[in-house]
Amino acid sequence: MTTTTNNATVSEAIDRASDSGLMICDQCGAIILAENSGDAVHCDGLDYCGEECATRAGLVQCDECGEWADLCHSYGINGNWYCSDDCAHSAGYEQCAHCGDWFDASNGAGVATEWGIYCDDRCAERDGWERCGCCGKWVREVRTTPTRDRGDVCGDCLDDLFYYCDECDEYIHEDDWDGDAGMCDDCARENNYGLLHQYGYTPALTFYGDTCGNSRPYLGVELETDQSGCNFDMRRDYISRLAEMEHFNRVYLTADGSLECGVEVTSHPMTLDEHLGCGLWDEVREAAEESGFTSHDNGRCGLHVHVNRSFFGKSYKAQSVGGLNLTMLVGRFERQMMDFARRLDTQWCAFGAHRNYTGNGRMSKCGIFEKADHLDSDIRYSHSVAVNMQHSQTFELRIFRGTLCERTFNATLALAEGLAQAAKHHAAIWCETCTWYELIGWIMDNLQNDAARDDLRAYLTEKGLY
Repeated sequence: MTTTTNNATVSEAIDRASDSGLMICDQCGAIILAENSGDAVHCDGLDYCGEECATRAGLVQCDECGEWADLCHSYGINGNWYCSDDCAHSAGYEQCAHCGDWFDASNGAGVATEWGIYCDDRCAERDGWERCGCCGKWVREVRTTPTRDRGDVCGDCLDDLFYYCDECDEYIHEDDWDGDAGMCDDCARENNYGLLHQYGYTPALTFYGDTCGNSRPYLGVELETDQSGCNFDMRRDYISRLAEMEHFNRVYLTADGSLECGVEVTSHPMTLDEHLGCGLWDEVREAAEESGFTSHDNGRCGLHVHVNRSFFGKSYKAQSVGGLNLTMLVGRFERQMMDFARRLDTQWCAFGAHRNYTGNGRMSKCGIFEKADHLDSDIRYSHSVAVNMQHSQTFELRIFRGTLCERTFNATLALAEGLAQAAKHHAAIWCETCTWYELIGWIMDNLQNDAARDDLRAYLTEKGLY
């Protein structure tokens, strides 16, 4: 480089340099020779002979793109300089929307919101943002809702994952919600709703009554009860009344998806004598009526009766033949069974399975054990049939409509036992050929419970079936 201290000489040199197309340092005035142009710094139309002069002129070099920029318009971050927002962002830095500080966001630091990014939780909160206690997303504080155990949550989580409990006046996460009770788990327990189990629940069973050497079956009864509409207060009152029954230990309560806001009262296995003599079902009827619950009248309820498979014998063959005979007796007399059961349709108890094994049915020429095995294995895939065989320990008669009428209830259990007895004590050919009146006559002659026989006779007569 060439410099001079004589003003005239400097002016002349500058003129000559300009005329020759050479660069002149805007800081020190030195002529930048061609061989030194690689060291020159250029910024905003000005030239500097090197980094020293550029620095003296208040310039800094961007650590991201390498360009020089005015110090006043650059960003100093963690000992580095960046000429623009773009370069700072490219280097992994973000500027806090609240305090304005730049911070390293390349490692996931910072709080991202819909309106900007913040250097930490404190700045985000000071600017009116709050972290959702459920999904962790940051939302405006005014858009969150307090919940009992999950803190303040965003609107999306509130809509998708929370319920409002009218009992405790709090929003409750779905994991802590009792859908059958319509309230949180804690309130459900306080209101005896812990007694209402999910559909499919079965406790350790207790057997009541003497089967007299397996000459009488155990009957398990499922009585569905429901209300008009869906009033959880009514159901809570009903459950409380049931829980106060003297014989409550002989039943358990479950919810059922086919009911609007009802309760299925399911008994432990009992003999017919126990069902009719212990007073349990009188207590159930009283609790239902006092709480505004019905069974027959609401049109949604069934009365299902389970018969223990072991009643038909110890072996699988004996039990499957018993199931075949029971299916035959129920299926062959569909019209009479529908009249007896007060059913208007067969949506929940389809008939017709027996037709595969009689007449021109595809299994009609097979032996009795082959028929029985086929029926037991085939029907196990279907639940809503007249005789349900899905249960490993019972056959379930699903044909009956629910009832709170004492005589109708007793007659139903009497017929269920009578059908089981007839299926056990007769050969398949009798079950395939007997008439309705022969079947009913045999049942009447062999029922051991006088009260049950009287109620069955009266009910059959009323229905024109006797």
